[in-house]
Amino acid sequence: MGTGDLYFCATSGGNKKLGQIFKLIPSQGKTKDTIELFFESESEEQFNYGDNLVVAPNGHLVICEDQYTEVVNNHLRGITPEGIAYDLGHLRMQTEPAGACFSPDGKWMFVNAYSPTLTFAITGPWKTAPAA
Repeated sequence: MGTGDLYFCATSGGNKKLGQIFKLIPSQGKTKDTIELFFESESEEQFNYGDNLVVAPNGHLVICEDQYTEVVNNHLRGITPEGIAYDLGHLRMQTEPAGACFSPDGKWMFVNAYSPTLTFAITGPWKTAPAA
């Protein structure tokens, strides 16, 4: 992902209401800031109600899902810099993952479960992209 770019979610945005990710590209004093649509989910398998994200050490985005359904089936999803979505993890609890972040050395990802409150520590490697 580009240095200085900012990514943010529109949880229920898009034609299918499954979520979008936008990218803010700061002007750095040259022109106006730019906002562009980086990714729009076309299926629940890409991601479903992503509501927070982090850039991983390999440059991919990690998205935490936050579905509002009777049976909650939330995942951690990844998106490559080229915009290809993939499964990264599955939370097998009836709650949402939230607040994904990485240790300063990039070796550990921490993800919270909303309720019951719980923090997971997940180790990589985070350096290679999955097969497309």
